[in-house]
Amino acid sequence: MPSDLFAVAGLGLGLLLPRITVAPTVASSRVTDALIWVGFGVLGLVSIIFSLLFLVVQWAFSSLSPRLNLFRDDPIVWRTFRFAVGVFVFSVTAALVIGNDPEVSVIVPAAEVAGVLAALALIRALQVKAFASIQLAPTLSAIAARGRSILDDLYPRPRPDSRPPGAPLPPLRRAVAWPHRQAILQQLDLRQLVGAAGGAVIVLRARIGDTLQDGTVVAGLHGGDVSDAAILGGLVTGQERTFGEDPLLRVPAAGRHRLAGAVKVVLALPSWDDYLRIALEDLIESASRSPMVLLRARALLTGLLDAAPPQRRSSITWRLQRAEELAASNFPLIWRHAAGADPA
Repeated sequence: MPSDLFAVAGLGLGLLLPRITVAPTVASSRVTDALIWVGFGVLGLVSIIFSLLFLVVQWAFSSLSPRLNLFRDDPIVWRTFRFAVGVFVFSVTAALVIGNDPEVSVIVPAAEVAGVLAALALIRALQVKAFASIQLAPTLSAIAARGRSILDDLYPRPRPDSRPPGAPLPPLRRAVAWPHRQAILQQLDLRQLVGAAGGAVIVLRARIGDTLQDGTVVAGLHGGDVSDAAILGGLVTGQERTFGEDPLLRVPAAGRHRLAGAVKVVLALPSWDDYLRIALEDLIESASRSPMVLLRARALLTGLLDAAPPQRRSSITWRLQRAEELAASNFPLIWRHAAGADPA
C-alpha cells in the first residue's frame, strides 16, 4: 500500500470521525491538544528511529558487503513509516475539523490511541528486525535462503549429462558498445530484445552484474542488423549491483531465446566453474595460513563432490586437491589429525 494511500486514509478518517456525535463525549480542547502533540510526536519518533537504525544497520552491513540491503528492502521498514504518516495526517486533520466545537465523541481520541499503539507495535517489530539484521547468524541465514531461492528459480530440473550442440550462429556483422557513463547491468528486458532482433541474432557479451564503461562491447549482431537504441533499450542498468547479481546468481535460466523456433538472443551466462571460482578460489588461497578455514573448505568440497553429477566433478576435484595440498604443507600435524592418521 503506497504511502500516499495511508495519508489519504488518515485524511478520510480525520474528516469523518469528528463528525460523529455518538456519546460519550469529551471536551474538544483537550482532544485537540492531544491530537496535535501525539501526531507530531509519532512522526518525530519514527524519523529519529529510522535515522539511527539506518546508520547502524547499514554500517554493519557494509562490513560484509555494501550490496546487502536486506534491512532497507524489508517490508516492515516502509510499512512502519507509511503508517506513521497516516497517524500524523489523521491527527492534524481531526484537530482542524474539531475547531471550536465544545465537545467531541470519544471515538476520536480512541481512534488516536489505537493508531498510536499500532504504530508502537510496528516500531517494536522494526527494532527487532534491525537487531537481527546486525547479527551475523541471521544475516548469513537470510543470504543462504535467498541464494537457494535464486538457484531453485534458475535450475528447476537437473541438467542433462549431455546436450546436443546448438546450431552455428550466422557471421558476426558488427558489435554494439555502451555509449554512456559507467553503470551496472542489473537486468535484461528479454521480451524487448527478442522482439527487436528481426533477422539478426543478438549475442549478449555483458553479463548481469557487469560494470559497463563507456565503450564496453555489450552485444554482437550476427546475420543482420539492429539499431543500437533497440539493444540498449533492453538493458536495465543502475548505479550499484543488487543482492541477486552479487554472487553471479540472478540470470535467466535459458541461454538461448527463440521466436517462432529461431534463435534470436544468446545470453552470456555464468558457468559451473564460474560459481566455484567466485565462491572458493579466493577463499582457499587467502586461507593458506588459516588451518580451520582450509579444513572447512575441504569438508565443503568433499560433500559437494559426493553430490555433484559426474560431468561437474573434475572442477571440484582439483580445488579439493589444492585445499588439501595447502593444509598438508603448511599445517602437517593438524592435517594428519584431520586426515585420520596417527600424529608423529
